[in-house]
Amino acid sequence: FTKDLLPALQEQGYAQSRTQQTTYGGGDRTKAWSSYELTSKGRGAIFAENDTTPIILPVLESIREYEKEQKRKMTESLLALQNAGIDTAQIPQEEIEEGDGIIIRSFRTWHNYIELLRKNQNDTNDNLNRIDQLEDLRLRIDAWRMDNAVKLRIS
Repeated sequence: FTKDLLPALQEQGYAQSRTQQTTYGGGDRTKAWSSYELTSKGRGAIFAENDTTPIILPVLESIREYEKEQKRKMTESLLALQNAGIDTAQIPQEEIEEGDGIIIRSFRTWHNYIELLRKNQNDTNDNLNRIDQLEDLRLRIDAWRMDNAVKLRIS
């Protein structure tokens, strides 16, 4: 974001760039680079003791692209959990909006573990039984949670 942020700060008059150069190798070669510094408006906005006025800049395209990509990943993640048979209604709305959280990560970890077992199974009864046992355990835990939620009136 920094490479996109600096031009916006320059455009609003908070920062300025300066091209600098140096010579080396006995004066035969030069090296040039750009440096950035705050303008008086930028220093005033940052270092003012009693002024809490925000620096308002237009939303950068890179931030819009990042947010769009994050939303796409979150949608794919929730869809994968739904396809795995997980009830996404159990996920708090804040986590769904954020696209991450302890509940989403635990569901994702569980799903990935079961998928790994399925992928690595050799059609032996041991692996199939293990997957069935784990699925049964999950169903019993879900039932226990629901029963306790009703008893404690938090459902």
